[in-house]
Amino acid sequence: MDGTLNHLEQLFQLTDEFEQVMHTNFLTTLVPGVICIGGVYILHFGLAASMVTYYLGSAVGLSNSLLPLVWHQDEEPERSRV
Repeated sequence: MDGTLNHLEQLFQLTDEFEQVMHTNFLTTLVPGVICIGGVYILHFGLAASMVTYYLGSAVGLSNSLLPLVWHQDEEPERSRV
């Protein structure tokens, strides 16, 4: 930062991306749980099906958490002038 508001737009863009990723993480946590619980009571899921659903949701959540790293991998950071 250089003491001005020049980087404020980048900060807002970063927060919007963060909010999008966190919303998707919330859904990847909630949806497999609902499927698991519904599957046990309605579809008579066993332990194996519940574990597969849980681990699939965990893998998708981890992948989503690492997605911003892929998005910003090619960007080079600006060097500060001293």
